[in-house]
Amino acid sequence: MKLIKIEKVEINRDERGFSVRPIDEEKLKEGKALNLHIVSMNPGAIRGNHYHKKQEEKIWIIGGPCLVAAKNKDTDETEETKIPPDNDTILTISPNITHAIKNISDKVAYLLCYSDYSSSDNENDVFRDELI
Repeated sequence: MKLIKIEKVEINRDERGFSVRPIDEEKLKEGKALNLHIVSMNPGAIRGNHYHKKQEEKIWIIGGPCLVAAKNKDTDETEETKIPPDNDTILTISPNITHAIKNISDKVAYLLCYSDYSSSDNENDVFRDELI
């Protein structure tokens, strides 16, 4: 994808399951990993369908597969890609990129999300824009 940056995350797997550190320790030390949240997605559910004007958001999809759609608000360029199940990628979504994620599996998927923006000042930075 060009609109959404895809970065690899190291996942250690064995017979027990997996272990991962999806947030870089430097980002934690520098206070650049804010607004941390986890959401679930039932089969067929869609999350997102919005963009942010101020924040860069990082999303790790756990489970899946999922369909990811993106649109550049400035150029109207769009793209879609499928993220395989149990993937080892973190999506980086820049400001003004509408994004939506659809669970296209028959199991619950999860999104671990964080950004470099604090909502503690009660200023909304989520703007609806339906893609899927």
